Amino acid sequence: MIEENKIAMFDAYRNEELPDSERKAFETRIEKKPLFQLEYEDYLGMVEGIRRFERGQLKQFLMESEAEIEPTKAVQMQTSSRSVWIKIAVAAAILLLLIPIV
Repeated sequence: MIEENKIAMFDAYRNEELPDSERKAFETRIEKKPLFQLEYEDYLGMVEGIRRFERGQLKQFLMESEAEIEPTKAVQMQTSSRSVWIKIAVAAAILLLLIPIV
């Protein structure tokens, strides 16, 4: 298990938030301490795993949302189609009433 303070340091390095002197010291530490390098690689693996999990969750959420939205769109289209036809029928009836019968 990676210590919490190291995770904060790894985050800062990965996000390019370390000042130059700390960044250089970090890179030197990775070169000279194989255990530290392994911890950093483990950290990168965890970050990638979290990223993949979140991507999967987002994809699932969007698919579920799309499944919920599609029937709503179909209902809206049916409703708007009906309302268009009703408006056309009302307009036709009004026109028939206004046109004198010869």
